[in-house]
Amino acid sequence: MAATVLALACPAGAGAGVHVAATIHPVGGGATFAQMEMQVVLRRIAERVALEPVGDPEPIRRRAIALVPARGGEVRVVGPRAAAG
Repeated sequence: MAATVLALACPAGAGAGVHVAATIHPVGGGATFAQMEMQVVLRRIAERVALEPVGDPEPIRRRAIALVPARGGEVRVVGPRAAAG
């Protein structure tokens, strides 16, 4: 299995120099393990950069038993997250 690489970098005017990168190495374990991996990656991104929604507010739609954004929940990096405390 090939590794999946996820990388984000802030644009020049929005906190240049903040980079978040993760390499996900599938090791088996199925969909549950893959979901756990993505939760870790997304948490790491959210800890390091400030995000804002792209475009107008999205309608919510039902997908099986979950409610999801109709257009996928697209966001953009606006800069580094302010230090807590």
